[in-house]
Amino acid sequence: KASVDDLEFYAHKYKAEQYRFNMHFVLAWNEAARKSVNEALGDAGFDLAVKGIGERFGYDNITCFHGSYMGMTHCDKAKTHSDIYATNDKSWNIIFPLITVDDADPELNIMAEDMNTHIGVHYLKDVAYAL
Repeated sequence: KASVDDLEFYAHKYKAEQYRFNMHFVLAWNEAARKSVNEALGDAGFDLAVKGIGERFGYDNITCFHGSYMGMTHCDKAKTHSDIYATNDKSWNIIFPLITVDDADPELNIMAEDMNTHIGVHYLKDVAYAL
């Protein structure tokens, strides 16, 4: 019988009742899986994006703290929020699609720092959002 310690990846259905969506997060559970995710991101060129962010903002070091995937096919109630607090603008969520959907409603709500401007955007192939 497998134990939780034997898992490489973990899938979590996140707050489905509260937000009325079917979002699932899939994340690396152990060090081998985290290494595999980071290597795959590097092979896809993500290391160049991370390097560019570091150069643009003058960071000496930059790391991928938590690589995960999320999937969702419907959402009836979105909630604009922030995942990162009190980092002096030195932490980022970088979101990009693995699959795009034609003719969809906006898939991501983005809010300006002043919290007065909200826009809905579509995921586009080869485009990432740094939040």
